[in-house]
Amino acid sequence: MPDPASSSRTDLSAETANDRLKREYWCFISYRHADNKEPGRQWATWLHQTLETYEVPADLVGTKNQRGDVIPERIFPVFRDEEELPADASLSTPIEAALQNSRFLVVLCSPNAVRSTFVADEILRFKQLGKQDRILAAILYGEPTMATNMERECFPRPLRHAIDENGQLIEKLAEPIAADFRLHDGGQGWTSPAAYRDVLKAARMPDKAANEQVNVYMRQQNLMLLKIVAGVLGVPLGVLTARDKAYQIEKQKQRAKVLRRWLTAVSGLAVAALIAGVLAVRNANEAKAQRDQVTAKSHELSDTLGIAYFREGSARLKERRTALEGLAYLSRAVREHAHATSARRLLTFMQQRDVWICEEVGAVPAPPAPPAKEEEKIAVPAFVTPPPPNPENKEPGKFDRVVKGPNGLVAVSWCEDVESDEGSNHAGAGLHHFRVWDAAGKPLCDWIKADAEADFWVGNINRMVFSPDGTWLAVGVERWRQPEYLQIWDFRRGRQVGETLVATGRHPNYQGAVFTAVSFTPEKQNEQGRSCTFLAGSSRGDAYWLSITRPQNPEDEAYTNQVAVVPHHAAVRAMQLLPGTEETFVTASDDAEVWFTPAPGNLQGAGVPVLKFEQPVDSIQASTEGGVMLQAGDKFHHAIKVPAQALAGKAEPRARLSAYTEEEDTQVNVSRKLTGEPETVFQGSMNTKILNVRAQEEPTGISVDRADGVVSAFVLQDGKARLVANGMGSDIVLDPEHGAHQQTLRGLVADLRAVGRGDAVVALTRHFEYQVFDLASGKPLAKPLDESAFFTEEHAADQLEAAMLSPDRSTLLTRSLHWEPPNGSLNWTMLWDCASGEPLTDRLFRWDSNLEEPDMTHEPHLDDTNANVEGLLLHRAKPELYPVLAELGEALSGLKLNAAGELRPVKQSRAQVQELVQKIVQMTR
Repeated sequence: MPDPASSSRTDLSAETANDRLKREYWCFISYRHADNKEPGRQWATWLHQTLETYEVPADLVGTKNQRGDVIPERIFPVFRDEEELPADASLSTPIEAALQNSRFLVVLCSPNAVRSTFVADEILRFKQLGKQDRILAAILYGEPTMATNMERECFPRPLRHAIDENGQLIEKLAEPIAADFRLHDGGQGWTSPAAYRDVLKAARMPDKAANEQVNVYMRQQNLMLLKIVAGVLGVPLGVLTARDKAYQIEKQKQRAKVLRRWLTAVSGLAVAALIAGVLAVRNANEAKAQRDQVTAKSHELSDTLGIAYFREGSARLKERRTALEGLAYLSRAVREHAHATSARRLLTFMQQRDVWICEEVGAVPAPPAPPAKEEEKIAVPAFVTPPPPNPENKEPGKFDRVVKGPNGLVAVSWCEDVESDEGSNHAGAGLHHFRVWDAAGKPLCDWIKADAEADFWVGNINRMVFSPDGTWLAVGVERWRQPEYLQIWDFRRGRQVGETLVATGRHPNYQGAVFTAVSFTPEKQNEQGRSCTFLAGSSRGDAYWLSITRPQNPEDEAYTNQVAVVPHHAAVRAMQLLPGTEETFVTASDDAEVWFTPAPGNLQGAGVPVLKFEQPVDSIQASTEGGVMLQAGDKFHHAIKVPAQALAGKAEPRARLSAYTEEEDTQVNVSRKLTGEPETVFQGSMNTKILNVRAQEEPTGISVDRADGVVSAFVLQDGKARLVANGMGSDIVLDPEHGAHQQTLRGLVADLRAVGRGDAVVALTRHFEYQVFDLASGKPLAKPLDESAFFTEEHAADQLEAAMLSPDRSTLLTRSLHWEPPNGSLNWTMLWDCASGEPLTDRLFRWDSNLEEPDMTHEPHLDDTNANVEGLLLHRAKPELYPVLAELGEALSGLKLNAAGELRPVKQSRAQVQELVQKIVQMTR
């Protein structure tokens, strides 16, 4: 096959300079030449050749993509400066012409590219041509940190930021589509498998392990290449990967067909009957073999499609904003390809997460009332007197805002500018006070200064909002070129309650950020005193849910607790707190999204999926049926919650297994307790000093941290301890007493546990990655399972509590924890698919503060009341359940994935969902 780059040069030699300037390209590759020099890492050359030689699947050619464009047979030609430019002194004119004539820009991203002015200019110019939505990023190495770490930053500045109508870069961040070509450790990958293999061998990695690691990376590289191709062709990645696989299978079938025709022709020319008979038998056998091969390939293709939809669906489930789309992908994998793992993931999702379904109801009998106004402006009452004059100010102050509150309360703000040698716009300029009077004109407080820090100038008090009973007053303070301040005041005592809120969020409009909505709920009595809820929404996207408590002792100060912050991607438009035993914060934003956020104690899994509408929701009102009425434009929608408990299994009490040892002792004691006195399971010596010991059930075993730095796993049976694994550093030895297989982990070993029937071992690294090995052969039973990817600042584990492997070795359950002395622990349960390395459940959280023995507070337990872990581990959805599961997944999501890979809306019905839930409950009993 000729080199496409060489053919490009040959074609160009016959072209005139004017022809080259008019030539149209599918892609323009923008890169730093330093990223195209190292042997085995000539990224621009590799991508140029690979794109131009990529054969688009035949059933896609000529069809229209999601943009309405016709899909081509090839992505040809592709522009790259080293290949396309003549050797003249001026490169500006050819590059400008190529940018204008290219449909897509592919940026090779690295710290080198960030330092290149040419790459930055090419990206900016491409955006100025109105093609900012046709830029694709290929990450070679470094990190897309959005300028938080410039040493590692790989996205050039014009790639990170959007442009305004004048074509100038602004602070608003862009979200480029990126394909990640890095190695699993974040280092630079390879375009040549041979070069990568040589590096691994030079590091003394065994041949088998090196070949496996190279193959894993090459599969990742091909997937990332398809991501770029999918962006250029305008088709979903999941569809393209499946079509690409199908196309390769079809090519094999065509080659087999040509072979059969050739054999038939040869047999026709044979004259000998015996030879003809032999050929006939051979052809018949080959035809049968070909049919069997086609059947096997068809099954393989179906499995491939099922896996592709499962991976895409699992990825989308991890984000609340795309979770409903993930349900649609999993549903198609179950319905069309009978994908068992997708069926399990659908079922566990429905057991863990609440979902709100939405029915359009049109005109409602009682339309939601418009939101109450935050304040009512009135004239300054006669009894209001200004504060004493400030002799330092040359200009007199003025009344700025008058607000009427409940029970005749009146709040008045006073503003005066501060004159100084720096003028009125120096930092902190502007003095702003407020005061409250009752209905009889009696002042309830002195003039209170709304103290707001500012880098430039404090504007004015731009809002004052009373709580329904007049106890609290929210005061908003404008700051020039900075976000608005918001303070809650116990004005009768002259004290601010809690911390000052700042209008924050993901939207980049920092300077003009304000609070778009502020409200209180009525007070109610609780154990601590009287409390109410405070809600505030920011133009940058954050919605705040705070509780304010007034203690029963009048001498104690009031305080606030932050219940939740909802991170919208656009300005908050409407808010409502749904009452009931399980309060839910419902928020709507300008991007037509509605988020449902339950109180943290009621939070299920990774969060309630987000609803999306055609128009932004302007009004949110609780309905009489326990749901919520949403007004979007001229349409009304009734949203009802489908609780996760509808399909959840019942938890059963489990025995607790505890192990302990004295510090630097050799003796280990293990006991089991369900009720009454504990039962001794094991007492014995480990023949070495022990720092720590952990115990677990199924199989009954212990994990020991030895004083010499070795971690050991034992199975306890018949009062004896059988050693199954040792680990130190990043190396582990499996079954050291019988055969001894050695494995190297991708991190330092932190824990080892026997699982299954004692015939497998789970190894946990210090960066919280699990690896599962067969004890007899030493071979991995699962892909590495990375729990740290799900860590947050508040939800990071520091030790393994327990691990369980299903009898068929397809599924691993892990329980991690963070110990909170003296007798509390944060616990997280996850279920993993060993074949794919993907989670089969959300990361289920539980807080345990009822541990009995103070000296054993860190010991493991599996008596989880949130979920039946055995049920999650052992349950398999029967094939006859698949159609109902798929239908329920689509009914809950309101979306259906068609054969073309397009998500289409489907009508949601509460009655249909209830019927399907009942069917599944009956079929799983």
